[in-house]
Amino acid sequence: LDPFVTVTQRMLLSTHDTIVGPALSVLSFLIKAAPPLPALRVELPTIVANIFFLLQRAGSSAAGGAVRGCLRTLTVILRLSKARVHITQPQLKVLLSFAQQDLFELATQSVAFGLLRAIIARRLVCEEVYDLIDKVAEHMVTSQSEQTQQLSAQALLQFLLDYPLGDKRLMHHLQFLLRSLEYEYESGRKTALEVLHRLVARLPMELLEAYLELVFLSLVVRLVNDDAPTCRRMVALLLKDLLARCPRKQLDTLLDVALAWSAGDEPTLRRAAAHLLGILVEQQGASAERLVDKLIPAFTKALARTTRADWEEAYHILVASDKLIAALPKVLHPTGRAEQAAGLLSPAILAHKHPWVQLAASRLLGRALGSVDPQAQGQGAPCE
Repeated sequence: LDPFVTVTQRMLLSTHDTIVGPALSVLSFLIKAAPPLPALRVELPTIVANIFFLLQRAGSSAAGGAVRGCLRTLTVILRLSKARVHITQPQLKVLLSFAQQDLFELATQSVAFGLLRAIIARRLVCEEVYDLIDKVAEHMVTSQSEQTQQLSAQALLQFLLDYPLGDKRLMHHLQFLLRSLEYEYESGRKTALEVLHRLVARLPMELLEAYLELVFLSLVVRLVNDDAPTCRRMVALLLKDLLARCPRKQLDTLLDVALAWSAGDEPTLRRAAAHLLGILVEQQGASAERLVDKLIPAFTKALARTTRADWEEAYHILVASDKLIAALPKVLHPTGRAEQAAGLLSPAILAHKHPWVQLAASRLLGRALGSVDPQAQGQGAPCE
């Protein structure tokens, strides 16, 4: 295959698109060959120069198979020939101008996004990249095309994780994602949540710690204010993963904040705290043992304060209690704890007017009874 490299790169200078297009396809195949063909070491700079000549000849129009073939071949070169090709700032600006024309056209955007992601992966720094990503982020949320949303989300995530960013730029994009959680259409909110979820999972720990409280508070707001059940479930899963990566000291701080909300007078915050405590208990699992002496009194007091109209708060408190006993089956065995938790299973709760509360209370009662050791009770141990 090696001799074909020189022959094919000369064909790029043809004035006929019917020759240039296939030549670009062949070159892409040759560049992908493993191991790399020896002729590429010599010919690659010439290939790049010829491709930019073709783009210059095409002018400002990105239409046509030859131009898209040029962009596709350059994408392959950027991805696979990192050490053997240099792209100058003027050339990079030319590429970005062509890519921008196609980014949001459904028929051609896959080539443009591929090129943009290759530029990001190569960390080719240019002011136009930052400006273009702002547009990509906006279309990620506002576009009604699922394909555009997904391609934009992939490019934005790669940019945030791999591209050179200062603190101000990272904060700018993070605040945009958090603001997007209030976007009027559910599809936009879901896409923003997906990007945030991947970002939380992959951000370096020192960066996550710096922005943890900002992300946490924004998510808690959406936990109670979002009117779409799917988005609320996504927020809950994201909060669970955020708490999983949270250092113990910050986790304890967030727990104290949630307990303060639960004991406060604001119904919305109490409802948010009830849901959040259930998420925290589920995430901690058996590790929640160290938090029991804080959680059980908080659950009991919160449930005692709920009115018949506050069914959501009562429901989430019961669900959180059920998760706690599921994770720690013997949590109620000490008599003191059993007495503290007695309010969670009062007749008034079991007879609540809302069926969800009745179901959660019945499930909790079954869980509590299932944790009792019948042999111990038969030997005269006090029934708790």
